[in-house]
Amino acid sequence: MKRILFATLLLNFVIGLSFSTQVLANGVLLESVGPVSTGRGATNIAHSDTGSMVYDNPAGLTRPASDRIEFNADFFSFSMHYQDADNDEEGKEPLFILPSLFYTKHFDELPIGLGVGIFNSAGYSTKYDLYYHGKQQEYSSYSSLSKLLVGAGYKITDGVSFGMGIGASYSKIELKMPYTFQNPDLASKIPATAFIDMDADAWSYTWNMGMQWDMSSKTTVGLAYRSQDSFDMQGKFDMDVPALGNPPYNVPNTSAHYDLDFDFRWPQSAGLGLLHRLTDRHILSFDVMWIDWSSAFDELTLKLSN
Repeated sequence: MKRILFATLLLNFVIGLSFSTQVLANGVLLESVGPVSTGRGATNIAHSDTGSMVYDNPAGLTRPASDRIEFNADFFSFSMHYQDADNDEEGKEPLFILPSLFYTKHFDELPIGLGVGIFNSAGYSTKYDLYYHGKQQEYSSYSSLSKLLVGAGYKITDGVSFGMGIGASYSKIELKMPYTFQNPDLASKIPATAFIDMDADAWSYTWNMGMQWDMSSKTTVGLAYRSQDSFDMQGKFDMDVPALGNPPYNVPNTSAHYDLDFDFRWPQSAGLGLLHRLTDRHILSFDVMWIDWSSAFDELTLKLSN
């Protein structure tokens, strides 16, 4: 028995190492929240054993046998490297921490379940100090998506459950980098390099829904949908063109400060999950996800004022 258990753990470890780079995230958007769903390859749509079902599929809130409180912290290490004729640098902020807190309540006498979660579902961060036109400058970027979701599940029949969640989402974006003017008329009149510092954030609403169906005592199918998170970002945009202080321009103040406004969208997604209980201690599950990247990150138009 011990040999079988050891072989099973070893196989799971090898499979996890082999596919971890594919299953943990899709770009900067997480496909799992918390160690349990991450540990089984980011599958959670047909499951009901973690607090993160508030995010993945609120239909599972009707199924847990007891109340639960979960606190998790996901750690992502970004390995970034940049090289050109003047630079050969590693990213200086490779670690990104994404905490989460979930509470779920199950009612034995009622066909409903409730849950609330505070968590991060997307993010990235990196920083470089690079030489640009003979001067060392900071290149850095940061973005995150945080959510507060309140969910409820309703058991329609003994084998079919439906759930929905609604809440608030918060996103923040920071960016520092040199910028080269692309407009030929503008580039011909002033030096082509500016240094920008951008910082913006916004609140919005978010929602999700899902269902689960027990095809048999061993097999469960789940469907889930997460809304697009659309933000009217507002913040500051600072720009400095140091070369304008030199002849023939001799501008006394080479910096400008603007109010910033732009629209930003994190993508909507939909998924299908399948869970099959092989034995009391072994399960087989997979999720298939569609993420609408073409309607998000397609373009970014900055509006500067004041």
